[in-house]
Amino acid sequence: MGPLEQACRSAAASCAWSLLASVGMSSADGRRVPFSVAPEDSLMIASIGATIDSRLGEEARDWFVEFDDLVSRPVLKHRVRRLGELEWSAFATPLATVVRGALPGVATSGGDRFPRTGKSRRAITGEAAFGLLRYRAAFGTQARADVLFALAVGDAPGRRWTADALARSTGYVKSGVRQVLDRLVEAGIVRQARIGNADWFELNAAKRLVALLGPTVGASVDTQVVAPVLGAAIAAARLIDGDGDPAVFVGARSMFGDVERELAELAIQLPAPTHEFDRGRRELVATIRQVATQLADPTRPRWPL
Repeated sequence: MGPLEQACRSAAASCAWSLLASVGMSSADGRRVPFSVAPEDSLMIASIGATIDSRLGEEARDWFVEFDDLVSRPVLKHRVRRLGELEWSAFATPLATVVRGALPGVATSGGDRFPRTGKSRRAITGEAAFGLLRYRAAFGTQARADVLFALAVGDAPGRRWTADALARSTGYVKSGVRQVLDRLVEAGIVRQARIGNADWFELNAAKRLVALLGPTVGASVDTQVVAPVLGAAIAAARLIDGDGDPAVFVGARSMFGDVERELAELAIQLPAPTHEFDRGRRELVATIRQVATQLADPTRPRWPL
């Protein structure tokens, strides 16, 4: 493994330690994030970092077993499909025989049980990091909990959403999200308004729900963009580390083609194409290092921007 890929995987490991430690995973690192942790995103990032940090892999699996009932399989399937199954499969296969139901991206039975560390602590607190987990503890791991949480989170309770936006944010299909919204409207929990040619939804009495279930602080950017960007950076880094040929450089740049929206959300600008190979390579290496530096520490203000 070359130095550039190593930097990206180290960033993923550092990020995963802080995210999962904030919701009960054993860690000597005292850093904790000030926003709600999305478990599926955090586990995907951990699967990337675990390739160079075996202890992270052990503790993240231990956390998964402890909080298994609060990990959404539909959301996890959506995230695995987005990232690709190779690294996730290596991380998740040992879990297949010890968690409930089937795991996406695991084709085998998982073999023998893996030895749990037993260090993760099941204690859902009122801290912001446990926000989504509290909603799932109350409403289950289907779309209802995630939709209610998304409606409650934001700069101010009561932010309006369309069904499309909620589906993208939560990882559930639009039809399922719309059905949940319709039932919540019937129950008087959510308000619906027709604005232009779209239906918009917001919570009724949002402050009461927040008072009941605690703070709903979100990250400055949806954390589901982090793992795909790290994956693209690692794929590009692997090519750059392995060969100095100009054609390889062009291929490395193309690895970011599927994550342009995510890069934009992170305010990371991909360098413009150039015929000057040395300059182009330097600029692309700088971008990859920016990805690693920017995403490594989720405890810093305004992460992951």
